[in-house]
Amino acid sequence: MSTLNVGTANATTVNVGTGGLVFNDGTTQTTAPNPALALNDLTNVTAGSPSTGQNLQWNGSAWVNADASGGIDEGTVGQRANSPTGSSIRYNTDDDVLEAYMRNGGEGMQAGWYAVGGRQLICRREIKTASSSHDFVWGSQSSQSNTKFWAYEVVFNFFESNGSGWYWRFRDANGSINSSEYYWANYLRAANDGTARMNGNSRGEVYLNCVTDSYRNSPNGEGHHLFHMYMMNCPNSDGANYWSYRWNGAGGTLSEGGNGMGLWGGGSWRGAASQGNSYPITGIRLYYTEGGKTVSQGAHTIVSVYGLAGHEGRNIGENYGLYG
Repeated sequence: MSTLNVGTANATTVNVGTGGLVFNDGTTQTTAPNPALALNDLTNVTAGSPSTGQNLQWNGSAWVNADASGGIDEGTVGQRANSPTGSSIRYNTDDDVLEAYMRNGGEGMQAGWYAVGGRQLICRREIKTASSSHDFVWGSQSSQSNTKFWAYEVVFNFFESNGSGWYWRFRDANGSINSSEYYWANYLRAANDGTARMNGNSRGEVYLNCVTDSYRNSPNGEGHHLFHMYMMNCPNSDGANYWSYRWNGAGGTLSEGGNGMGLWGGGSWRGAASQGNSYPITGIRLYYTEGGKTVSQGAHTIVSVYGLAGHEGRNIGENYGLYG
């Protein structure tokens, strides 16, 4: 008998010939399933000798064992997601910035990619040795290719210097330290001994503290200062070569009338060099009037520079925020 048609067949042993079992859809099976089948035995899996903590990853033709990846996505501006959501976050390798997508586009808001957390740390340096000046440069020092912002925040943390204070100059678009056309004023209020004032009218530098009063600014060997500064420019087709800046400070330091003082100042810089459509700055140089006080451990100066979200050069219209 070559064909047997039954509804249900119960058997202890079934001997299958050369053709194997034939199913209704025409497929066949010549051997019984292996109860000890391993993942690597599947035809589209190549995962031999996996290590603890690895997972499966599709490589385009097969599933392979791979190390678990950490961190977040990164890539160029051109590799941003086509349909980002409010939860999208990535590292922008073109601008060296951690960015998130802000999707609120109502009431004149401009949805787009902006620095995470409202600001991005783009430069940080700590100093422990005595010296007369230090440079703080953001982006690529040779080409200024990255970290282009048009609003910056700078935090200065000083153990007192050997002299009467600190001043700074901008690094321009050509990488030069500019020493002209700084306009500013600062004011100091001492805890128990009145006020001091210092003006700069087309000076070659900007003083963070009032160095005109030797009594309030002579070092006492145990002082401390902090300063918090903003500097901004709004690039456009009408030139916009002025940078504005303002700062405030405080400390118990430099014999300033009762070892306590508050200080504020601000002004503009008119000496910026052009690059392309705009007048960027690419760093600052900080000077000590008589050199920083050396410490054997730790630091006598810590400076952090932040680029402010919403002022990224790439987001400014008609490419007026890009340079280099």
